[in-house]
Amino acid sequence: MTVYLKPGSDKQIRRRHPWVFSGAIHRMEGQPTGGSIVRVCDHGGDHLGWGFFSPTSQIRVRMTTSNNRPDDAWLEHSIFEAVQRRRNLIEEGSGALRLVFSEADGIPGLIADLLGTALVLQSDTAGGDTLLEKAAKLLEKALAPWIEIERILEKSDGDGRTMEGLSPRLRFLKGDGNTFSFRENGILYTGTSGQKTGHYCDLREARLRLRPFCRGKIVLDGFCHTGGMGLNALAAEAQAVWFVDQSKEALDLALANAAANGFDRTRISFFPGDVFEVLRQFQREGRRFDLVILDPPKLAPRREHRERALRAYKDLALQGLRLLDMGGLLALFSCSGAISRDDLVTAAAFAAWDLGTAAYLVDEFRQSSCHPVPLTFPQAHYLNGILVQKGGSFQ
Repeated sequence: MTVYLKPGSDKQIRRRHPWVFSGAIHRMEGQPTGGSIVRVCDHGGDHLGWGFFSPTSQIRVRMTTSNNRPDDAWLEHSIFEAVQRRRNLIEEGSGALRLVFSEADGIPGLIADLLGTALVLQSDTAGGDTLLEKAAKLLEKALAPWIEIERILEKSDGDGRTMEGLSPRLRFLKGDGNTFSFRENGILYTGTSGQKTGHYCDLREARLRLRPFCRGKIVLDGFCHTGGMGLNALAAEAQAVWFVDQSKEALDLALANAAANGFDRTRISFFPGDVFEVLRQFQREGRRFDLVILDPPKLAPRREHRERALRAYKDLALQGLRLLDMGGLLALFSCSGAISRDDLVTAAAFAAWDLGTAAYLVDEFRQSSCHPVPLTFPQAHYLNGILVQKGGSFQ
């Protein structure tokens, strides 16, 4: 089966970009179905590479890094290279990190995280489904020099599956049990539920870098999920940490994680509710914080959601800054690829302007180094964060 591109639509593919959009396709030979391997050619029939076909997605073909038809040898080589790219992180005992980052590692539609002695895999596409079980065994083999894998869990429930008409899937490929434990930055975590593969490995380095700003401070961890930011604040001897999330399940896991680490319960508060509304409630109650951390879920899943998301980020920045005195800090994050670092800065700037206060950019954050971004595929960069200090009122 072969996909022929329209004239001029081959430039990005020749530069090793992995996405072929539906609008770039001129015609097809054969009748590929979801997950089929297709050959991609330019308009004149010159071979460009191979990819996995997605009939219902705007991204109609996701290219592999192989000039030859992808086979078991290709997958083993790709898995080995992905693990070797993270060898220094594995050897230093990072505990929680991404091993396979989909197209960024040349393995379209497949994600794999290492959480202690457990592997958690996720497939977002029909093509990823065809690779997952073989990839799990190959990852176990590639990790053998350092780690004996005790559990392998598939947790395929991402937005990509919905867009491809695929049902969610949750199953153990090795071992069993609903919970397991692992450490990251010296903190013990338990559990597999929640968004993504159960733990935000992309924020591993950001959590560590925020610690120096937490000592002796009152910290708000908004959209706390299982407590990653707040737990690091407690480890840095924050005076108090408030965990806020709409999900009771997430708060229960955050509480369990805090207890597992032996943190002083009197320094911890848990508050269920919609974070946007809780921030306003805290303002009415006159609560003040030294550091407000806001890491919402993906507010712009697609480009058409961008304007709405920008309004939401500005609102979050505004409500967060209102809870700070002069010198207080706001950490604002976005995991939406459609929202750039400059978008976050602009949202915070307009929020500070509405408050009539100065604001200063203190630091910036990106996704952790276990989420590498190929220079030929900048769209693999999706996570941005800024640390803003609230200044005094304009005179």
